[in-house]
Amino acid sequence: MRLTDIVRSGQRLAPPAETPSRPAGEAVSRGTGPLPREAAGAPPEPAPSRPPEPERSPEPRNEPALDASDLVFQRAVERIRHALAIRSQAPFSVTQAEEAVEILLQSLETSDILLMTFFRGTADDRNQARMAVNVTILSLKMGLELAYPREQLRELGLAALLCDIGTTLMPSDVLGSPGPLTATERASLRNHQLEAARLLEKLAPGYRWLQEVIGRRYETGAPYQAGSRFEEYAAIVHLADIYRSLVHPRATRKPLGPLDALKEILQRHRALFPDRILKALIRAMSTFPVGSLVRLNTGDVARVVQRNKDYPLRPVVDVLVRRGKRLPGPARLDLAQSPLLYIKESVVEEDGV
Repeated sequence: MRLTDIVRSGQRLAPPAETPSRPAGEAVSRGTGPLPREAAGAPPEPAPSRPPEPERSPEPRNEPALDASDLVFQRAVERIRHALAIRSQAPFSVTQAEEAVEILLQSLETSDILLMTFFRGTADDRNQARMAVNVTILSLKMGLELAYPREQLRELGLAALLCDIGTTLMPSDVLGSPGPLTATERASLRNHQLEAARLLEKLAPGYRWLQEVIGRRYETGAPYQAGSRFEEYAAIVHLADIYRSLVHPRATRKPLGPLDALKEILQRHRALFPDRILKALIRAMSTFPVGSLVRLNTGDVARVVQRNKDYPLRPVVDVLVRRGKRLPGPARLDLAQSPLLYIKESVVEEDGV
């Protein structure tokens, strides 16, 4: 099956089967099929043949949805902030992290509202708790696309929240450095992650498998193999972290749009991840995911608020900026009902706001 088939179909992928680990040294075969149509920059599919509708008046702001998204996000952040405070050697309980996973999972099972907050990333998202929650949101989205049973979704979410727990043991001046880490600092980060995994095993002995996930996540350069459950968790969390870092602003570069982030991953990291995991990311985020900003062929800037299953390149959007000026309220527009309008490109900031 090609990536194109996965992107354009509405099917989810089958859950992973537990298979014996591949013997050491055995070659790993990787698919090298064509990029998905959307990631390759192909023109959008034609809209359904319907007469154009008159321009609609601005509808009320979408603030309730944003407020609900922020509330769910902040509830998760507050719980994981306590779990990350292992530097103090205070009694550690996984309960706070499990509660955060449940909050996020319940939201993602019903809607994509959390992606509204995910794509409104700011410099504050360098905060470790917020970074962990953002990685968990995307990891759970991928797990849902892989049709994981709920117990595995809880495990995956917990692994995503705690995979970078060793960062809290790093010197604050290294974490606050605006530039990329040096080779020495990267090696130090890996050692701290493994140290934190061992500490986590002592503080929460019922979760020894987390050490396996964290250790695999921070192995250097070895491609992930399909089959093992914990190996797959590590691959998903790693891929989610790469995507998050690409679409969120950093001191050394501007953020990428969702489509450019997918292209970057497929061009630079495809050999590292099994196709099954890459397909899950593509399906989870689509080409224009909910919460992302886009520019229409008219030049207007809009935010995607709902996906159209039959027309993935023609979602429902809220127009925010028209003719260079911010509208008093977002104008709701279903691109599947507007044959003359289409998305020209992704944008990373609300131009004209």
